[in-house]
Amino acid sequence: MTMGSDFNYQNAHTWFKNMDKLIKYVNQRQVNGNKVNVFYSTPSCYLQSLNNASKTWTTKQDDFFPYAHRPHSFWTGYFTSRPTLKGYVRQTNNFLQVCKQLDGLAKLKDTDNSTFHLNILREALGVAQHHDAVSGTEKQAVAYDYAERLANGVMECQKVVNDALKKLYKKGSTPAPNQLFCNLLNISVCHVTETSKQFTLTVYNPLARSVSSWIRLPVVGTNYTIRGPKGENLQSQMIQVSADTKRIPERTGSLAKNELVFRADLPPLGFNTYFISMTGTKERHSTKSFKMKSNSDLVMKNEHVSLTFDGTTGALRQITNLDSRVTVQVKQELMYYIGVSGSSKSSALNAQPSGAYIFRPNETEPLSFHADLKKTTAFKEGALVQEVYQKFSPWATQVIRLYDGAKHAEFEWTVGPIPVSDMNGKEVISRFSTDLTTKGVVYTDANGREILQRKRNHRDTWNFTNTEPVSGNYYPVNMYKTVLKNAFSTPISKNRHEDESKKIQFTVLTDRSQGGGSITDGNLELMVHRRLLWDDYFGVSDFLLSGKHFIYVDKIENSAKFHRDMALKLYMAPSLSFTTSTMKQSDWNKIYHTSWSGLKTALPENVHMLTFVQWAGPSFTPRTSQPYLVRFEHIYEKDEDATLSQPVKIALQNLFVPFDVQSVEELTLGANLQLSQLHRLKWKTNQHFPDLSRQSQPVTATDNFTVVLNPMEIRTFQITWK
Repeated sequence: MTMGSDFNYQNAHTWFKNMDKLIKYVNQRQVNGNKVNVFYSTPSCYLQSLNNASKTWTTKQDDFFPYAHRPHSFWTGYFTSRPTLKGYVRQTNNFLQVCKQLDGLAKLKDTDNSTFHLNILREALGVAQHHDAVSGTEKQAVAYDYAERLANGVMECQKVVNDALKKLYKKGSTPAPNQLFCNLLNISVCHVTETSKQFTLTVYNPLARSVSSWIRLPVVGTNYTIRGPKGENLQSQMIQVSADTKRIPERTGSLAKNELVFRADLPPLGFNTYFISMTGTKERHSTKSFKMKSNSDLVMKNEHVSLTFDGTTGALRQITNLDSRVTVQVKQELMYYIGVSGSSKSSALNAQPSGAYIFRPNETEPLSFHADLKKTTAFKEGALVQEVYQKFSPWATQVIRLYDGAKHAEFEWTVGPIPVSDMNGKEVISRFSTDLTTKGVVYTDANGREILQRKRNHRDTWNFTNTEPVSGNYYPVNMYKTVLKNAFSTPISKNRHEDESKKIQFTVLTDRSQGGGSITDGNLELMVHRRLLWDDYFGVSDFLLSGKHFIYVDKIENSAKFHRDMALKLYMAPSLSFTTSTMKQSDWNKIYHTSWSGLKTALPENVHMLTFVQWAGPSFTPRTSQPYLVRFEHIYEKDEDATLSQPVKIALQNLFVPFDVQSVEELTLGANLQLSQLHRLKWKTNQHFPDLSRQSQPVTATDNFTVVLNPMEIRTFQITWK
């Protein structure tokens, strides 16, 4: 028997006192022959008892999404609720991994208080994983509290990053300058870059392989010189701060009128320092602006991707992958649903309105803004990035970007404040309408790892009758991707040329968790923002919000390589810090490192280092030095890519620059037990499954501490250094 529920432990003494009485008086009846024995237990004890019963159990392989507690109450709204907090949780996790890595690479000690600073963000982020936190179902005051705790944790972790970089910078004994941080770069605000004519930028890459990242810095000048870590001149481009960004209230007082754009090529698990100075010369790398010409299509392209905007409507009409010559006809637009509302609390409950948990639109087709995009569309062209600006309404706008060398397009939407003066809550979506024949199928990620097939109006394990055609087909897009694949029915062997041409995949990656689905064939929609009047009484709302989608079109067999790699780059983005030093690059290089990597060799492109942190947990082997907790994951599924889905080997010996491996002990995923000591329960099931448990494989010095990873496998190690 389960005990407790929401709010039942607010007075623990009263709760347990009454439970004690219940247990006492039920068990007293055993003297009269009653066979019921009640006692406090744990999930482990309960599971062991079920296992001892030797029953045959049914099995389930699909997940439970989307679920509902009654016919018109699908819990698919919280996939998107409080999108600002969802984005902030994603960003702060990114920074926590940076903080843990740099703490470990610099070998900071407890005397630096690094563990204390780290734990502030660890605990705040842990609390933010609660099902009423990142889900967005909390009250407004609680949402503020979560955000404040995360912000405090970020500031504490910035102290660790500062201490670590100052230590890693140094070639000799000269103290390194303090690092400064800009927490509002997402709205083009940075005190350092706006008030300094000369500064340094250090960009740290938390991925264990080299990456290229586009940097955008808010500045007041019109021309800057950027020197890389070797003193080389880097190409840059100047773009005016967009009108959407300017209307953000938090930008009050910002001096920046432009954004300085350049590409940073970063070493694995390491940093580069860039030297940026304002020059008085005439603007060189400007951006040209154009309006759409009458009845003439607008084409934005680089060497890999081409996007065509319709000359009549101004909307996106076509995306072409120029490498594989794959073209998808696709119209993209911002739209919105009107949520079902109620007139009072009681009637709202009876009518079941859209709320923090529930998504319930009053129509199956979203409403269009009926914007004349052709009049509002502007095209900005430059050497490094091209941008198309679209205005769907005064409170819904979008920038579509194509960077030099990119194989994908970036869609940055800005929505809000959503008006509710008409007393209607609104749920805003970005919809992609393609010419793909998808036969009711869409694919979403399962917590950012495996891909699940979702079929419209279908559930794998029961006969399903859908009472909500939209919300009943919404799914969580947790971390990475939503995918449309062109369905084809003819076996490839019968007409290979025809079928190969149909094997097209349309992929969307997100910058935060969102709800989405394919409500009609060939269409894909993602909910980006929602503001509702009921359930939480205006509490379920963020105001002005900006976010990004990343679009990729290619053949199916080529697509996994892109979206697996790109997803990690988004999830583990580089971290930026600044100094106001006016030292020249040549002088800096004499006393400090301008480029540094923690790895002697980059990890293979199908392997991600999930965790790298100084380990204060239980000791499973005698400690002669500070142990580290390290996790590696194979990021591909079986048969997902012809080459990258194969098992891969990693030699840990001589992998890390600051360390030589002394011993390696494999642990369980949670790092609370040696893997060799794990003994899983065996179960009788009505369906045979292969034994997925894996025995511990010794990782020894005789083979350079080599680790083998199979597709989708995560392995956890305690590593001790010499």
